[in-house]
Amino acid sequence: MTAVEFMTETKPYRPNVGIALFNAAGQVLIGRRFKDDGPEIILPGLEWQMPQGGIDTNENPRDAVMRELWEETGVVNADYLGETDWLAIGDAAATQDPLSSEGILVAMESGLEGAAASARVLRGDREALAAAAARRETGWLGYLGQRDHYYDMERRWLDAPFWQRRGRRELRQSSAEQRSVA
Repeated sequence: MTAVEFMTETKPYRPNVGIALFNAAGQVLIGRRFKDDGPEIILPGLEWQMPQGGIDTNENPRDAVMRELWEETGVVNADYLGETDWLAIGDAAATQDPLSSEGILVAMESGLEGAAASARVLRGDREALAAAAARRETGWLGYLGQRDHYYDMERRWLDAPFWQRRGRRELRQSSAEQRSVA
C-alpha cells in the first residue's frame, strides 16, 4: 500500500485522547511503535508517537487518558496537568497533494510551530494554540487556492481517473471543508 492510497481510505475513527507525559526534567515521552496492531497502517519512518488512543463508548475522556497511558506505557500514576485546546500539526492538520511536493516541508513547519506554541502555553500564553491554528488555517486555505488554480489549468488528461478525481472543484471544496483545522 502506498502513502497516497492510505490517505484516501476510509478508516474507523472515533473520539481520541492524546497524552503529553513529562518527566521531572521537562522532557516529553515519545515512543516508537514496534508493531502494526491497529486499524491504522504504520508506514516506515512514521512509527514515532506520543501515547494516545480512542475513547471507549460511554467512557470519560480523563479516564481514557489514564487507561491509554497504562495500556501503552505501563505508567499507572501521573499528575493530571489539565486539558487544553489542541493543535493539529502535520498530516492531522492538512494533507498536501503529493503532486505539490510540499507535504514534508509543511508537516515539518507545522511541527515546529506546534512545538513553539506548546512552549508558549506552558509559559502561560493561553492564546498560543488558537493563534497557531489560525496561521495553519490561513496556510491551508492558501494552499487550496493554489492547488485549485493548477488543477483547473490541467487539460491534457481529462479522461484519466487520476485527473478526474482531482478535476472536479466541487469535490475538492467538499474535501477542504472536511479537513479545515479552524
